[in-house]
Amino acid sequence: MKPYQLIELMPDEIFKNVFEDSPRKLRMAILGVSGAKKKKKRKSLRTRLASKEEEQKKLVSAAKKKLSEEDLDRFSEEVIRNHLAKTPEMLSDFLDFMEVRHQNGYTEDMNFTKSAPFPRVKEAAEMLLSKYPPEKVVLYLCYIELNKIIQVVPVREVLLSWGWDPDRYPEEEEQEQQEQKEDEKGNEAITSDKSEQAHAIEENDLPSKANDLGQNQDS
Repeated sequence: MKPYQLIELMPDEIFKNVFEDSPRKLRMAILGVSGAKKKKKRKSLRTRLASKEEEQKKLVSAAKKKLSEEDLDRFSEEVIRNHLAKTPEMLSDFLDFMEVRHQNGYTEDMNFTKSAPFPRVKEAAEMLLSKYPPEKVVLYLCYIELNKIIQVVPVREVLLSWGWDPDRYPEEEEQEQQEQKEDEKGNEAITSDKSEQAHAIEENDLPSKANDLGQNQDS
């Protein structure tokens, strides 16, 4: 699942926590806020607090709407990364469990996420869910696109509670089908190469066989 799709999917309260973990500069850039402030009339403290709370809700809602767009996926990714960086121990626990070398939860080699065997993926997810908030675990494992993670029942249940619709986000099924097609093409290519090699060997043997036949006739 892509970062912008995760942003779109997560409940507003969870998104609020995720978004607020990003630096103010990034948040303002996403919202397109210049930072210029208009002079306001003086209001009572209660009115100002209520107004500020309402304004924050609107800003968070606007940010979520923007980050749910595919062309802002790079910002969505940065927002999620900033949030996950607040829990380096979770990232470290996961990478240790998967026996991947890392530095404080960060690694340059994420190729293992595509090929990790499902039993190991399931064990890793269950381990993290036993130690950390489920919404954070699910966000992380879906963000790194861990192999078949949606098939892990507790993860699937969290996503369904968020309103996840398998028909709307079928990337995993499509990816599996694509990989299967590529495997089939690879097998066809191997078979074809072997056939060509066998044919070439037979052609190379023809002169030799002809010579052998001629010698036999002469004798």
